[in-house]
Amino acid sequence: MRVVQKRRVIPSTEYLLTSVLLATAALAQAGDAPGPPGPAQARSSASSPALFRTQLWHALVADPLDTSIDIGPDIRPAAYTRSRSGPTGRKAEMPTFRPEGYIRPSGGYFRVVRQPLAPLQPQQPLAPAAPPVSPLQPLQPTQPLGALGVFGQGGIMSALEALPAERAPIAQSIAPVASATSAPALAVNARPDLAQAISEEVLAVQTMWRSSISQAPFIRGFKNREIYAQLDGQYFEPVRWDLDTVVNKIDPGIVQDTIIVAGPYSVQYGPGFTFMDIVTRPTPRNQRQQYRSSMSWLPNGQQIYGRETVSGGTQDFGYRLSYGHRNGNDYQSGNGTYIPSHYNTGDILAELGYNLTPGQRIEGTYRRQDMNHTAYPGEFFDVSSLETNAFNLRYIDEDVTMPWTRMLAQGWYNSNNMTGNTFNSTKQPIVTGIEKSLTESVYPTIAKADGTPPIPADMNPNLPPLVGFSGSTVGSLMSTGGRVTAQFGELDEVSLLTGTDVRVLNQRVTEFFTINPYLPNPPFAPTPASPPSPPGNGMYPFQFSTGMPRATMVNPGAFAEMTLPWTSYFRSKIGGRGDYVDTNAYSNTVPINGPPNSAFYPTTSALPAGPLNKANGLYAFYMVNQVDITQHWSAGLSFGQSQRPPSLIDRYADGMFLGIIQSGYRRVIGDPNLQPERNWQIDAQINGNYDRWRGYLRGYNSWVNNYITYSANSVKDPTGAVLLNTLNTPLAELRGFEAFNSFDLTPRVTPFASAHYVYGTDVTINQPLTQIPPLQGFAGVRFHDPNAGRTWGLELFATMTREQNRPGILRVTGVPGAVTKPGEIEKRVGGWTIGNIRGYWNVSRNLMLSGGITNIFDRNYIQYLSLQTGPVQVLSPGISPYTSLEWIY
Repeated sequence: MRVVQKRRVIPSTEYLLTSVLLATAALAQAGDAPGPPGPAQARSSASSPALFRTQLWHALVADPLDTSIDIGPDIRPAAYTRSRSGPTGRKAEMPTFRPEGYIRPSGGYFRVVRQPLAPLQPQQPLAPAAPPVSPLQPLQPTQPLGALGVFGQGGIMSALEALPAERAPIAQSIAPVASATSAPALAVNARPDLAQAISEEVLAVQTMWRSSISQAPFIRGFKNREIYAQLDGQYFEPVRWDLDTVVNKIDPGIVQDTIIVAGPYSVQYGPGFTFMDIVTRPTPRNQRQQYRSSMSWLPNGQQIYGRETVSGGTQDFGYRLSYGHRNGNDYQSGNGTYIPSHYNTGDILAELGYNLTPGQRIEGTYRRQDMNHTAYPGEFFDVSSLETNAFNLRYIDEDVTMPWTRMLAQGWYNSNNMTGNTFNSTKQPIVTGIEKSLTESVYPTIAKADGTPPIPADMNPNLPPLVGFSGSTVGSLMSTGGRVTAQFGELDEVSLLTGTDVRVLNQRVTEFFTINPYLPNPPFAPTPASPPSPPGNGMYPFQFSTGMPRATMVNPGAFAEMTLPWTSYFRSKIGGRGDYVDTNAYSNTVPINGPPNSAFYPTTSALPAGPLNKANGLYAFYMVNQVDITQHWSAGLSFGQSQRPPSLIDRYADGMFLGIIQSGYRRVIGDPNLQPERNWQIDAQINGNYDRWRGYLRGYNSWVNNYITYSANSVKDPTGAVLLNTLNTPLAELRGFEAFNSFDLTPRVTPFASAHYVYGTDVTINQPLTQIPPLQGFAGVRFHDPNAGRTWGLELFATMTREQNRPGILRVTGVPGAVTKPGEIEKRVGGWTIGNIRGYWNVSRNLMLSGGITNIFDRNYIQYLSLQTGPVQVLSPGISPYTSLEWIY
């Protein structure tokens, strides 16, 4: 399917003569056509006479003023247009056809024999033109259903083809390993977090529930910095892994589309194992001022969202201003428990674009997000505030007189500041457990008044515990960088993309804790492990801090990618990349880990001894192959190798409290000597696409050398937290599959089913990896209008998750060959099934209504990756209806 854009056109003598001439060749060829075009032919609408004939009939007979024109290489609405007054007196853009060849008989058919491009000599002055961009609209009545990208709709290929014209070739060139989702699909789901919204459309993506507004994405079991995420080319990194993610600072309401690369099959972004390429809508041109209102309402948790956007532009200038706000309260689980998950967040987006010449433009963006008073159930801290300021400037050159097809020069700067604390009453179960552990650590024995041997403190039920424990955290992260790329040739032909980029990170996290021990009166006098000297009995606080010292990362790199269409049915894409990564930490900013003269909180760093500066050279390469076996079947075989450096937290965390695994908060100690991870991966795919049936199967296997994981320290921490030491395991393996199929039972009914699975093993110790989601599947039926669901659609489906019978196991620090006990790090979680319903209705061209109900039967369940911190279990939401609206006026 070729993406077409709606343009208002007015017939003229030049237009009619050219159209009739081309139609003659198209009709002659269509008369002897053996059948529908194959997948390879369908990619080029210029060679599709049926499509051209349909468009021509609509343009000349049905409605000349409302025509879908395939904006291909023969039509130049950007650099070669002129303005003309239409019947209404308003200005309309008149496309000028450019002769690029001659009609010649060939093999019994009339064909257009193309010639090299020559500069067009206009007969009159041309008005300055805009780049070929247009404002995104809600799903139109004439837009193909595949643009929704929801489960049950056409599979991956239709989702890739539904991308905008400038984005579709990027994904289609690596179609066997890519997935996509679009703004209409995100709007239908009405999810407050982008990762959650994507996971409901892309099988390769799962999430770990952190809060209603923040869910950590997992792509085929890869997580954290193994996922490289960018927005409009800007690189994003979380301040803290437990309170922040790579995408939670991006509101779903500003996203145009997302391309997911489920493996090391791209080098144009940066070093990583998987990639999330997210873009916003481009600034419009030649558009009167337009308003866009978006709203959604989720009663479970009283979650409300609203966004107002105003946009417009002239021939050379475009702008978009947008403000969105989300607010939510604690949601209710299936058993009636209220889970602390309130949030309050707002964001501002300002975009300006200007055409320097008809083929050159600049785009500038400023984004600010403020998140306040956000609860993270089961985590050690809640977020008090998270402030993000992001600047992005791009120069884009598509001048046809230049040697390149497209050149991009970009620079960005992101600043993130976070504060959090344990002051909320919902943290009391965690705080109480810490106070009990600290009591037993600070006062290990009780001295008796009669001089008999002391007894352990935990054997005296009357011993008053330490009270007044509290904690707070501050963190900051600065990300800046730039890239310059040049593309030679179009992505659907032989082309080369080459460039260089650089990323610079500056990050620091500090945690502050205060304890107020209580000294009871004799006859039982505590014997502190490190007795302070207070003037008598009573309250006396002492403080300590943990965290990560200020650390930096500098990462320059260079890359090249080539698309190689060997034949009309066999295509390849290859790429290679090299990087240099230098990390360093400033020793004078290492947190003070305890009060003076404290035996159990030493003032020295918990980091291993040695230099903190480390430098690594990285490289990556890949090859993606896809072949059209028949008109209905295609297959792909891909392989690649990629390296990614340890994150700054991996290397320099100094006893940070992080809730990053299922069993809750843990203290993480980094290792400056960590080696980069190396992922060797192979993928195979087969895809079927018939008139009534669509389906695909993808399988993959990853072998990761120096996989970064943890060992559990056998030494008991005074707070009761398990100490996790970061390390490289020599070899880990992840393998799995994604499968999908749908069948049009009738013109109005489409059953569908899909599933995904990941199997992860630490091969070195032959134990399951942590944070691996279990087998999950979806099955349901979709009802839609007989016009392939262009006006309305309704889905009823079940989400089925199997019990994870392989809970993660870690090594025991300092004990060769020893591993943790089952259930100590991760617990088994039973399987569950919930029913769901969702749908949409395109009321008009500018108004779309959608809604649904998640967990219709109010099941009480917990997801495997959700935190279980002692008695605290982060149960999933119960019955959750929702509704949303998109209106352009």
